[in-house]
Amino acid sequence: MANCLLAYPDRTLAATISDGNWVGLDRLKDSSRSSRAQSVGTTMAATKFMIDLGAQIDVRVLALLDHNASPDAKIRIQVSTAANFTQDLYDSGWQPFWLPHHPQGGLPWGHPSFWDGGSCPAEDLAQFPKCRYFQLTQDYSIVARYVLVWIDDQTNPAGHFELSRCVVAPAWQPPVNMAYGAKMGWDDSATTVSTSKGGVDHFGIAPKRRVCNFTLEAPTAVGVSWFMEMQRKLGVSQELFFVYDPDDATMLEQTRSFLATRKDLSPLELPYNDRSTDSFQLREKL
Repeated sequence: MANCLLAYPDRTLAATISDGNWVGLDRLKDSSRSSRAQSVGTTMAATKFMIDLGAQIDVRVLALLDHNASPDAKIRIQVSTAANFTQDLYDSGWQPFWLPHHPQGGLPWGHPSFWDGGSCPAEDLAQFPKCRYFQLTQDYSIVARYVLVWIDDQTNPAGHFELSRCVVAPAWQPPVNMAYGAKMGWDDSATTVSTSKGGVDHFGIAPKRRVCNFTLEAPTAVGVSWFMEMQRKLGVSQELFFVYDPDDATMLEQTRSFLATRKDLSPLELPYNDRSTDSFQLREKL
């Protein structure tokens, strides 16, 4: 498992998005995610789009949120310093939009997909988190200006491709990963329960959201630099894209990565010499 990534700010919010044939392409910059950009048709010429960040700037993570990719959809990401993409700094090549569903060995022995994890079952796709992210570099952020997203989903039954957000951001990878005891799961506390006099439960169902609580530790100089600045810049209202394990290779593992805000800010602690810690309570931004 690789150390987690905390990706912010989203460079797309101030970028220019063009190319392809879309209705509402600028909706990809709407942080409220209240509406979605839709392609006009499903040809590859229609579903591609280019992001001009406006200047050569550092980026490390790209995420596509609230998509309607079909089970057979494919995607390719190019990142370049040149608008004609003759100087690619990153090229993902064509990859399936939906990664294998389970990690190797995650299915019972004898299952036909034991070794490759199998595809995401069709009955799960409707409720499965619609997020696909890419780590653009294994080390420091790359400095680039242009991002080209290719989507091959020509048999999408909806007759179009749609997205609510495209996040392109630099990221900080802490020198020491999350401390033991990190907690990850789904929060369903917004769902209300009322019980009738007859003992029957009635549920006011609300969307679930992912949460992750963890502590990071770093040398004091690094901690003061990153932890303090992260708290100042983000507070509890500004978003970051959290990557639990950059080495993940399945959709179930990718569900542990999401767009988030911090539930609260905790003072930095200095538990012993030359170490500072910060406690994170991340809540998925719906």
